[in-house]
Amino acid sequence: MENLSLRQIEFQGRARYVTPMDVLKVTGYHKRPPQLVGEEKGFFAREGLEIRFDEATYAPEHNQGMAEGRWDLTLSSADTMIARTIACRSALT
Repeated sequence: MENLSLRQIEFQGRARYVTPMDVLKVTGYHKRPPQLVGEEKGFFAREGLEIRFDEATYAPEHNQGMAEGRWDLTLSSADTMIARTIACRSALT
């Protein structure tokens, strides 16, 4: 569990305080253009939202992390994750 204390971030020269509830944990194989634009233009920070992106590199580990609640959402489709899991299992046997 994360520390519930307030953290200070800066956006357009103004201090803003956010709590861990303002953190969105995301995973996927790469960041999508809307996320990149939102970060670059400060859209998320302006709303007091911090996006923490973890790159997914191995489907079974990604699937387990999603099941355990490690991330709030994934930018990978379910069918892709299933296909990659099957491909990984086939490669190992």
